[in-house]
Amino acid sequence: MQRLAPKPADSGWFFGCDSLAHDHQASDSLRRISLYEAATVHEDRIIPFLALPPDTFIGFGGEVPYFSRGKTELAIRAGSYLHKKYIERAS
Repeated sequence: MQRLAPKPADSGWFFGCDSLAHDHQASDSLRRISLYEAATVHEDRIIPFLALPPDTFIGFGGEVPYFSRGKTELAIRAGSYLHKKYIERAS
């Protein structure tokens, strides 16, 4: 999931997959949905991240999500909510 600058009636969030066979730029592959639908119908694990600012990327390729802002990878801080949710629980 990646957030671009929001606009009126558009949160700026883009949700895609990591399949090389799927073209995320093809108009027939894209569909506009509400954040409510994205979170409740498709993938509830996005909910804690929906308030993140533009230029944020979250990848769910492994057990622990990957975070970046711009070109900078963001580490999960010890003691944080994300640390407790993903790292301490996995230990």
